[in-house]
Amino acid sequence: MTVKSKERKLETLHMLAAADGGTGLMHEGFHVDDDTKYTREWFSWANAMFSELVLDYCGYFIER
Repeated sequence: MTVKSKERKLETLHMLAAADGGTGLMHEGFHVDDDTKYTREWFSWANAMFSELVLDYCGYFIER
């Protein structure tokens, strides 16, 4: 989320969405050759970070 390039952010979003193991959720980690083999079926921190990246890509920023 520190990269400035909107294109790179979109590439990252696509890569993460493609590696959800068919669940529509983010995971702690997944097998390099099979994204259906993953750790933590539900990992809210990773889901929150993915959501924050989507918001950032759309021009919304979380103030801290």
